[in-house]
Amino acid sequence: MDIDPLEAIRALAAKLGGSNAWGQVRVERVGEEHWRLLHASDDLAHWASFQSLSVAELREWGDRTEHGKFRALRSAPNLRRGWRCEVSGLASLEDALNRLYPGSVADWWAWEKHGAAATTGFREFVGRQTGMYRTAQRLSERGAKDLGHACCGMALCCKLRAWTVDSSGTSGTTDALRIPCLEPCAVALEFARQAAKLESGPQMTLTIPEAEFQTLMAGLKIALSGLTQPGEDLAEGALGDPGNPRRIELLLQRIRPELQEIARASSE
Repeated sequence: MDIDPLEAIRALAAKLGGSNAWGQVRVERVGEEHWRLLHASDDLAHWASFQSLSVAELREWGDRTEHGKFRALRSAPNLRRGWRCEVSGLASLEDALNRLYPGSVADWWAWEKHGAAATTGFREFVGRQTGMYRTAQRLSERGAKDLGHACCGMALCCKLRAWTVDSSGTSGTTDALRIPCLEPCAVALEFARQAAKLESGPQMTLTIPEAEFQTLMAGLKIALSGLTQPGEDLAEGALGDPGNPRRIELLLQRIRPELQEIARASSE
């Protein structure tokens, strides 16, 4: 669908108001069509001490994490801190935001204007894949639902999932200004491929005491929390690694119903 870039950024600028966050970017309006951009976790009081970047330099800045590793997912919550950028004019503001979060302004405006009609659901998206990604089509409904929760949480992505997964809805709504995700990204597609392989691979049954099952759940949550602390490298592309945070969250999603069943049985 056609999006007027000027209309989109004008509407977003009004929504941003005097000060608001766009992903991990703090957008501060300081004059008529003049804004200051900095990391949302940095204090504006230290503005002068931050590295000054031009709009053109923002894309390269967003390519690497604090530790110098490539950011496979530009919407991952690991944008480097300690920078500042001043922009004048709506066109420059749009350019700056899109260099940090490509396509985000148009996606937001499409969601504002068209809602669900602007999105591409999981089944439609994987249904048009070819080559090795065709295997993602074999993911079960339960597996796809688990994937939607495991892949797109706020600890792993700054966007709000707007696309649907089978019979389940989006990742919800929020009063905060969020960048909408209108269709599965490349990370979600690869994760779907990996999840389909896991479903069709060898299966095993683990028998442990009820209390130890609860300990297992607690341990997975602790491990996941440690992997998703601000500033950590989330290794979005290493989805074949069993220690990947999305893999841990997927396992949590799969065994959570069993824990809920145990809790119900214990309360009876």
